Amino acid sequence: MWPRLRTERATRAVMVAVYVFLLAFALFEIVRATRRLDGIIFTGYTQVGEAVLQGGDPYSLAINTWPPCFLFVAVLLALLARAVTLAGATLVWQAASVLATWGTLKLLARLFLEDGAGLTFWPRAADRPAFMSAGVIIPLLLVLRILQENLQHAQVNGFLVYLVVLAFWLFRERRAAWGGLALALAASLKATPIAFLPYLVYKRAWREAGWTAAFLVCLNVVLPLAVFGPAGSAAHWHGWSIQIGAQTGGTMTHYYNQSLLAALDRLLGATGDARNPVQYAVAALSPAAVRRVFYVAAAALALGLAVAFRKNPPGVTSRAAAGEMAVALGALTLVDPLAWKAHYVTLLATAFYVWYAATRRAQVVVILASAALLTVSAPALVGSHVSKALESLSVITLGAAGLVATGVWLQLVNTDRA
Repeated sequence: MWPRLRTERATRAVMVAVYVFLLAFALFEIVRATRRLDGIIFTGYTQVGEAVLQGGDPYSLAINTWPPCFLFVAVLLALLARAVTLAGATLVWQAASVLATWGTLKLLARLFLEDGAGLTFWPRAADRPAFMSAGVIIPLLLVLRILQENLQHAQVNGFLVYLVVLAFWLFRERRAAWGGLALALAASLKATPIAFLPYLVYKRAWREAGWTAAFLVCLNVVLPLAVFGPAGSAAHWHGWSIQIGAQTGGTMTHYYNQSLLAALDRLLGATGDARNPVQYAVAALSPAAVRRVFYVAAAALALGLAVAFRKNPPGVTSRAAAGEMAVALGALTLVDPLAWKAHYVTLLATAFYVWYAATRRAQVVVILASAALLTVSAPALVGSHVSKALESLSVITLGAAGLVATGVWLQLVNTDRA
């Protein structure tokens, strides 16, 4: 009895210590962002909002690659900055981003863990699972470096992941309308989650697909028309399309782009990029040829997901659908041509699922190796120069690919924990 009690106390002490570290870590990043306002993306959000408020063209700003619906969020953030100063608005945004990550963890626990509904913010009651249970803390630590990237630059990605996970939790609770609203809002603020609409159709989740489509129309057609009018709304859509074309039409080889397309460009392309400390192309394909290779790879990934998901029941109210969502979130970032490191916060859901579902030693090895690749290039660990060299080798892309591949593997072989 006594050895067991001592072990429980020691485990609890470790959990509390880790939790205190994570809270201190989050607080540090929250405060640090307010001290470097010129180096965070949040400042760009407020600049976009100010352009709208002053009647200018928000898509004349090179930083603005967000869909027109995001302009409404940008305006609210600009008004907040006017009311409480830019530093104060940043503080609010960063605190909300941390809470969104906590909310995502809580929802993932409910989706995957048997006792996940009892997840507490602070480890306290003995009859409820502590926040630092292995099923929660390990997935969080696996992608902590990526979460830090998002928080460091005060980006919106954590909120988007929360909205997608929230949508699938609402779908499981058979609240299709609210789930459709959450998913439509995520897809309206950043285009990538729109891929979940054809996924819902593929899964024959007709009510969920119908509500999502309806809210997409409301957010992206009705609302802009009502606020900006036909001419203004059309101008914003046109400006966004030009921005996206400009961003994705050039070379993808610079090291801070960790998308699959950029990784293939660095490996196979002829153009190269002087900003990459390491040059190692094994071929000299033109940008068009590299894109063809990318399209084949993306199509193969989509086909693999379709086959893996086909074995699960139709609809999106089962635990299997939550696993599909988690794998798809990571895969969508992987094939996004503009996937910076911070965009891979979607891997929080992927890591949570694969750690929950893994049953074989080989799967655990791949998961840990992938997490190492995601983490090894952190400047705090290896310094800025080595970090850039490692990212030139696409270590983030490889780590993400490893987690996604493990997720597909688990979907194919684990019928009981899919």
